Amino acid sequence: MIRSNTPSAFGASVIPVHEIGKLAAEREPGTLAAAIEPLHSAARSYADAQRRLAEALEAEMDG
Repeated sequence: MIRSNTPSAFGASVIPVHEIGKLAAEREPGTLAAAIEPLHSAARSYADAQRRLAEALEAEMDG
């Protein structure tokens, strides 16, 4: 299992064995790239949350 490097609230995981089996059976280009999209999405969501928090804290300090 591969998990995103994010807190559990933003967590996502992929089980490569399942994806490799799917790739072997279907032989569709992009199968593995699509499989890691949840990991990328989790990382983007976490980065967005961190940015918004930093902006809110900065606005509060200016405020």
